[in-house]
Amino acid sequence: MYKRILALALLGAATTSAMAEVALIAHPGMATSYVTQQEVARLYMGKLRTLPGSGRLKLINLPAENPTYKEFYSKVVGVTPSQAKSAWSRLIFTGKARAPKEMVNAKSVVDQVAEYPGYIGYVDASMVDSRVKVLLKVE
Repeated sequence: MYKRILALALLGAATTSAMAEVALIAHPGMATSYVTQQEVARLYMGKLRTLPGSGRLKLINLPAENPTYKEFYSKVVGVTPSQAKSAWSRLIFTGKARAPKEMVNAKSVVDQVAEYPGYIGYVDASMVDSRVKVLLKVE
């Protein structure tokens, strides 16, 4: 009985530590300092292209196999990764939008956003540094 309770407690702790905080980041020069989760969902589903005080934004994605990609789309955008891919495929096919630029890892997302105004991306919040601005954090 005690072994079973201990095993469940350990499983719960492992699951909790796997859940990361996701941060949407932008170049520090971006006029916008906060976005809503709904705005982010609309951006990453191709339904919104700008934010107040910004020009046309360039979105960055992590690879689909990255755990932060999965967390971002499920927690922030509110869709499964396959639903997101399907939506982007339709937008690209019809010429209504360009796919987000895919970076190999979180470090490259931070580097790209820090260097080029107009880019936004998401990373595990632990990867954020002083070169970028956090627009939204979601646990």
